[in-house]
Amino acid sequence: MERPGRSGKGDAAHRGGADSPPDTPPDDAKGTEDASDDKAGDRTGEHDRVADALRSPLADAAAAPGSVDAIGDAARTYQQSRNLFNVRGTNLFFDKSTLTHAQIGGSHTHHHYGAQATAGALVLGPVPADELDRLDRVYQPVEERARMAQVLAERRLVVLSGRPGTGREFTALSLLRKHTGDRVMRMDPTALGDLQPASFAERHGYVVRVASDTDAITELRLDRLRALLSDSKAYLTVVVDEAVADERVLRGRYSVPCVPPDPEATLRRHLVALTVDADPEAEVYEDYQEITDSVTLAADPEIREAIGLDELRPRETAWLAGLLESHARGALTREELLRECRLFARGLVSGWFQNIECRDGLPEGFPALRTAALRIAIAVFNGASYNQVAEAAELLAWELAATLDPEHVVGRPLFTDDLRTSLAAARAEIVRGEEEIGGVAVPVRAVRFQGEALTAAVLGHVWDRFHNVRGPIVRWLLALGLDPRPQVWVRASLAAGLLTALDFTYGFHELIRPTALSASAQNRLFAANALALAGGETELSRAVKVLVRDWGRGDHPELRCTAAFAHGRGVIAGSVAASLDELARIGCGTPEDLDDMRLAEASYGVVQLLGTREPGEVVDRICTWMEDDRVERRDLALVCAIRMARTPASEVYDALTSPVLGDYGEWPLMLALAAAHEDIYEPIADLMMEALYQPRSREAALEAFDAWVREGAEDRVLGDLIADFLPDLVYDENDCDRLVFRLLRLMRDADAPLDVGFARRLRDAIRKEMD
Repeated sequence: MERPGRSGKGDAAHRGGADSPPDTPPDDAKGTEDASDDKAGDRTGEHDRVADALRSPLADAAAAPGSVDAIGDAARTYQQSRNLFNVRGTNLFFDKSTLTHAQIGGSHTHHHYGAQATAGALVLGPVPADELDRLDRVYQPVEERARMAQVLAERRLVVLSGRPGTGREFTALSLLRKHTGDRVMRMDPTALGDLQPASFAERHGYVVRVASDTDAITELRLDRLRALLSDSKAYLTVVVDEAVADERVLRGRYSVPCVPPDPEATLRRHLVALTVDADPEAEVYEDYQEITDSVTLAADPEIREAIGLDELRPRETAWLAGLLESHARGALTREELLRECRLFARGLVSGWFQNIECRDGLPEGFPALRTAALRIAIAVFNGASYNQVAEAAELLAWELAATLDPEHVVGRPLFTDDLRTSLAAARAEIVRGEEEIGGVAVPVRAVRFQGEALTAAVLGHVWDRFHNVRGPIVRWLLALGLDPRPQVWVRASLAAGLLTALDFTYGFHELIRPTALSASAQNRLFAANALALAGGETELSRAVKVLVRDWGRGDHPELRCTAAFAHGRGVIAGSVAASLDELARIGCGTPEDLDDMRLAEASYGVVQLLGTREPGEVVDRICTWMEDDRVERRDLALVCAIRMARTPASEVYDALTSPVLGDYGEWPLMLALAAAHEDIYEPIADLMMEALYQPRSREAALEAFDAWVREGAEDRVLGDLIADFLPDLVYDENDCDRLVFRLLRLMRDADAPLDVGFARRLRDAIRKEMD
C-alpha cells in the first residue's frame, strides 16, 4: 500500500484508490457522516457492519450481567497458562510404555507413598542390621541433629516434625542406633494414644509415623509416653508432618523441626556409599573425581529440567545418585540418563494413585477420592487461586463418587478439612499469585505443584492408566468449560487439549467436537484452545490441520467459528501465511454471504497472530487486503486495523513467541508493535490512517484514538509515542481538522476533561505535518 504523506501526497486517489471520497471538510466534526464511500456505490449498513464486526467474539458471554472483558481475560489466561500444558515440552509428553514399578533409594530401603494408617493390632518390625549399616554410610546429618540427640537422651522421646521426604525417618533411625545399637524397631503408622506399656521392649528404640489425626499428638500424651519409656528404658522417635501437628506441640519440649540437609552434601554421601558398595577394598575420598563429576552433572540445567521438580527430597536423592553412578561407570548414556530422569515424576505420581479403589465403598473411601481429585485439580489449575482449585476439586470428587457408587449421596466436610494436610499430600504449596479481572491484576492466594513436571505427570498417568476415570474427568472439564470465569474455563480447555493429545480419537469425540458445535462462543473457544494445544504434537499436527481447514471452509457456522479461533491460537495451518489465507476465507465469505460475526471471529484470529514471531507478515497481509478490489476484503482489513488499535498488547503477548511485547503491558497493540518493530511502523500507521479516513470505520477508529489519548495522558512514555505517531495519521487539512476537533471534544468533556497541556502538545504535533 502506497505511503501517502511521504511519497503519495497530493494524489487524489490515495489510500485505497477508488475508495477515496472528494476532498471535503471533515463532516464528522459537524455531527454528520460522509455520503460517499465505495466505487460500487453505497451499500446499506456498511457502517453498521464494521461496527458490529468489532464486537467481542464472546459476545454472548460478555453480554451477561456483571461480566467484565471476558475476551481479554481469556486471552491473557491462555497466554499465561498454555506453556504449563505444552505437549512438546520434554516432560509433558510420554511414551506409551506402562510404568510397572519405581524404586526410590537403595536396594534395602523401600518407601511407600500415600500409605494409610492400618486398623487393628499394632504391627512392629525390626530394622535389618545391614540397612542400619548402609544408613550410617549415606546419612547426611540435618541441621538440628545435635539438639534432637539431646532431647532424646534427656526425655527418651523426640518428635521430628517437617514436610514429607525431608529425612525425618533416616534421622530417627540414626538417633536410635546411637542409644540402642541394632535394637531398632519400626511401628506401623498409629495414634500415640494407642501405645501401651506392652508396646515397648526393654532397651529398644522405636520409630513411629503418627496417623494424620490432629488430636493424636498432645503434650499430655507425650508426657504419658515419656513415663512408659522410662519404665522400659526404651527410646521413641515420633515422625509427624508439620501440617497435622498441633502448633503447641511444635513449640513444645519434645519437638524439633527437621529441616532438609544440603542437597549437594546428601548426594555426595550417597555417591560415596555407592562407590564403596561397588568395590569395598577401594580407598575412596569425597573429592574422588567421578563423585565430583557426578555432583556437577546433577546441577546441569538439562538434568534438572528433565527431572522437573523444584527440589529432590533426601529420600529421593538416593535414586538420583544411583543414576549418576551408573552414568559414571558407563552403564547409562547421557540420553538414557535424561530419559530416566523424565520418568521420575511419572513414577512418583503412580504411587499417589495406588490403593484408592475404595473397596469398602462410600463414605469410607471418600477421603481417598477427595485427595485424588485435589491432585488432579491442581494439575489442571496449577498456579491458580486456591479457592478455585479447591472448588474444582470438590466438583471432581463428587463426579468420582457418583461414578463409583451412583446410589450414595456424599457431602463435603465443613470444619474438619485441613488445608496444610491436603497440600502436603499433593506435593503442593501456597504462594502469592495474581489473576486478571477486566485487565487489572489482583492478588490471590495461589496453589502450585513443587515442580513443573507434576502437571502432565498427573494428567497423563490418570488418563492412560484408569479408563473408568475418564468419564468423570470429561464431564468435569465440560462443566468447567461453562464457567463464566476465564481463569476457570481457559485452564480447563488447555487440560482438555493435553488429554486429547494423549488419545486424540477419544478426546476429539468426547471433549472437542461437542464444544465446537456448541451455541456458546465461549465453548467454541474452549474447543479451539484444546485443538491448538493438541495440534502442537508432531504426530497430530497434520490431522488437526486438515480438520480445522475443513471446518473453516464448510457451511456450519459454529465449526467455522471454532476454526477461526483455532487459527488465531497458533500456526495450525502450518505457517502464519497459511493461517492468514484460511482466516481470509472464513472472514470474507462471498458477497452473497456477508456476516458481521464472520468478520468478528476472523479479525480476532488475525490480531491474535500478531503475537507470533512474524508480526510483519500479518501487518503486510492486512495492508494487502486493504488494497484489494473486493469490498469484503477491505472490510476485513478495516476491522483488523481497528481491533489492533483497541486490543491491549497483553492479550497477544507470549513469552516464547513475542517476548518483546512484554515490555508494553496494557499499551494498545498497534502502538506497542509500532514501538517494538521499526520495520513495520509505516504500514501500521497507514492502516490506522485508512481506518480514520473511511466513513464506515471512522467513528470506531476515532473512539480508539480517544482511548489512546486518555491513556497517553496517564503514561508519559506512551504519550511521547502518540505525539510522534499522530503526524503519520494526517494526509490533508481534513484529517488534521478531524483529529484536532476530537482533541477539543476531549478537553471539553464535562466529566473527565483532558489535560490542556497534553492536548495542546498533540495538537501542535498534528498541525506540524501541515506546515
